Amino acid sequence: MSREIVALLDASFSLTEREREVLHSTLRELDRPARRFYFGCLRPREKEFKALLREGYAALDGKERQSWLDVTVASMMRNRGEPDLADRLVMDALGRISVYGAMRKKAEEQGVVLRAMTSFGGTVMILYLFLFLALAIVLLRYYLH
Repeated sequence: MSREIVALLDASFSLTEREREVLHSTLRELDRPARRFYFGCLRPREKEFKALLREGYAALDGKERQSWLDVTVASMMRNRGEPDLADRLVMDALGRISVYGAMRKKAEEQGVVLRAMTSFGGTVMILYLFLFLALAIVLLRYYLH
């Protein structure tokens, strides 16, 4: 999906070769100069990119919307769950929770092990559980003694 999205953005915003190259990369893959370029040149324009993608997504019918979701999930699965920068833009149009939910389901079906921190909140839920458990223990000790 990232290739199609970058082509769509290129048609509307006339991206340079460097901008197209950076959009095809994940944040982990970017070296220091590429990160500086991303945060200096592309990140300020992301609002415009996302607005264009939301408009395009809103104009699609149900089958085409599902196609965008499936292609985005397939693109992310190639990186073991990590979205490249173009996929991140698409995820904002589709809804991050629906994309991560579809990706986790597909990963379970295919037996693909996702990279750490791509589970969108699973570890945060465990941290909250331990936090509440510790808080309950502290409160019980305080009120019992």
